[in-house]
Parts: sequence; C-alpha cells; structure tokens
Amino acid sequence: DTVDNWFAVACAGTHFDYLKDIAIPTCVMIEQAHPEITHWKYLINLGLTDLDKPKKYIDYLTALSASRDVYFVSINPTSQTYTTKSFGLTNKKIAAFNAAIAASGIKYIDTYSYLEAAGYKTVEDGFHYDAATTRAFYQALKIMAQ
Repeated sequence: DTVDNWFAVACAGTHFDYLKDIAIPTCVMIEQAHPEITHWKYLINLGLTDLDKPKKYIDYLTALSASRDVYFVSINPTSQTYTTKSFGLTNKKIAAFNAAIAASGIKYIDTYSYLEAAGYKTVEDGFHYDAATTRAFYQALKIMAQ
C-alpha cells in the first residue's frame, strides 16, 4: 500500500549532520523535481542517536519551518533489552526529547503515544519494530499527517 506523492529519505544510524547536510537538501531536490505538487509536508522522524541534543534539533527545525511545512514525528518507544540498556536508551529519555520538541511550537505528530496505546513489538535489538508494528505505525502516520 503506497501513498501518492510520498517520498522517503532515510538512513539508519545517522545524526544531526545527516538531517541538515544530506536529508533536507535531498528533500529540496525532490521537491524541485516535482513542480506539479504544490504543497509539501516534511515529516521528520528521527532515530535514537541524538536524545541528548533536543535544542540542536529545535533550533534547526524552527528555522526550517520558516520556509517549509515541517512536522516532527515523535521518536518512538523501545523495549528494554541488553542492546537498549547497553546504549543507555530508555523510554524516559525518549519522552523527554519528545516533550522538548512538542513544547517548542514545531508541528508535532505523536506516534509515541499511539504505539504505547496500541501496543508494539520490537525485534531482538529492542528498538526496531516487527513487520506488523511497522505497518501499523505507517498506517497511523498517514492518518495523523493529513
């Protein structure tokens, strides 16, 4: 199931510089290649790599919002596993990052709460989702992003 005029720019395990230097410029190039599309929404969905840097993202996304219709999609919950514990990843840290973004005035899509309420399953590492959860996430995101 695909959505017309949805484009994804993604890379696993990246940090702020990827968003700023690669992902957003790539989005702009895609936008320029499709002048027939008159309204663009930039849905920013980060991973777990920069939970200690919400201000950096807030500053950048606030500036980007001046020229683009930007939505921050919450960082989503994890399961406690050896891997998440060894990286110091906790849902408390994720919730704090999300709360900072939500309070900043950046448009915010709360998929974290959706997954907490609906339930989710991760694969062995504790932070990637199984196929059913991934499908449910994208179905919910399509509705929330309208």
